[in-house]
Amino acid sequence: MSEIPFKIIQECVKKGQLYYSPHSIARMAERYIDREKVKACILTGKLIELQDHGRDIKVVIQESTSETPEFYVVVAACYPRPHVITVCRTMEEVWECIGGVLKRRRTR
Repeated sequence: MSEIPFKIIQECVKKGQLYYSPHSIARMAERYIDREKVKACILTGKLIELQDHGRDIKVVIQESTSETPEFYVVVAACYPRPHVITVCRTMEEVWECIGGVLKRRRTR
């Protein structure tokens, strides 16, 4: 998995270049996750997925923690600045934590 889009997003966040979609702002509010937590997740979290369908590459980043991450962030690697698409709480039905990293459960 190429980490280039993830690294570019991190550099943009360091420069204060990050856009939050209206959807992401609504999800953050209902899940009590503020912008500082989202930025910290992007800067110190782990890349768990790249989604290369649609117009932009989506980067899925889990929060940095020694336990099972509480949430993850989906960021579109778009120009001129990345867009936070959504912020989600980790659901056991969808994700399992293996060695500190979220892995999507396989559907049957």
